[in-house]
Amino acid sequence: MRMRVFPYTLKDRAKGWLMTLAPSSLTTWDVVAKKFLEKIFSTPKTAILRRQIFNFKQYDGEPFNECWERFKGLLLQCPHHGLPLYLQMQIFYDGLTQTCQSTVDNAASGAVKKKNAQESYNIYEMLGSNAQHKDTRGKQVGVYEMSSNNDTALHVASLEKKLDSVLNMAPKIAKVCAICNIPGHSTYQCSASEAYPEFVQEQVNLMNSYN
Repeated sequence: MRMRVFPYTLKDRAKGWLMTLAPSSLTTWDVVAKKFLEKIFSTPKTAILRRQIFNFKQYDGEPFNECWERFKGLLLQCPHHGLPLYLQMQIFYDGLTQTCQSTVDNAASGAVKKKNAQESYNIYEMLGSNAQHKDTRGKQVGVYEMSSNNDTALHVASLEKKLDSVLNMAPKIAKVCAICNIPGHSTYQCSASEAYPEFVQEQVNLMNSYN
């Protein structure tokens, strides 16, 4: 169903880009997501973002919670990084100062690297939340400027949720004809469809490719 709804979530150039792809090339939702990300992120841009993740380091004097939020922000900027959770947790820990590493290990009642990936993530979340509540510098903590790339990545990361919401609303959405733009009937049911046989067939083929 996501495959069928996806074309209706795009506008302007994004929709034009989708129409340039051969329907037979979009076989699964994972393939669609991969091609969409490849369109947004060039190979050099992806390489830069991945390098920033792998070389992550805590700044001098940077509070733990801000460091943790910054790391998560980098991951969001490159949603197709392909790094498993355990490797993300290892990169973050290795990038911390010795003081913060000790804090993390104390919270883990031992070496955090002996914990599984989800347990490590939960510890970082707990420490980040506790540090945020204790911050008394009079500023909003854990929030920083996101680049336009991150805005796009956030959109991509929430795309599946939006599509699910659209699917849940599907019974309430009326059909809209692509020929006359009048709701209540589909394109191939339009009384004017006989005048545009090639266009109608193209629409039918496109929709069938998302089944």
